[in-house]
Amino acid sequence: MQILWVEDNVRFIQTVGPIYLRHHGVLVVPSLMEAKALLAAEEFDAVLLDYDLQDGKGIELFPTLDVLGIRPIVIATSSHARGNHKLREAGAAFVCAKKEFANIEAALQLASDLRHTLREG
Repeated sequence: MQILWVEDNVRFIQTVGPIYLRHHGVLVVPSLMEAKALLAAEEFDAVLLDYDLQDGKGIELFPTLDVLGIRPIVIATSSHARGNHKLREAGAAFVCAKKEFANIEAALQLASDLRHTLREG
C-alpha cells in the first residue's frame, strides 16, 4: 500500500515505522500543510493520521480529503482516546492507537479491503 503518515513524533516514527510498515511505501510528513500538498500531488491508499500536530489538529485534514477523487482510507493513530474519537467523528474509518501500533497491519488490511470495495462499487 501507498501510505501517507501524518506524524510529528520523530522517535515514534523511527521506532515503529521500520518494524510495522516495512512492507509498504510510506511517506512521512510532520504537518497538515505538508500532508495537504502531498495529497494534492499524489494518490495514497491510506493515511495514518495523528490528532495533535505541530500546525493544528488532524481533523483539519478532512476537508482536503473530501475533495479528492479517490479518497484514501484514514486510520486514526493518536496516543489519546479523545484524539482518536475526534478523528473517527471527522471521518477516520479505523483506529490504531499508538500503544496498539503492533496491530497496524490488521488495520491496513481492513483499509485495503474497504478501498477495494469502494473502487468497485
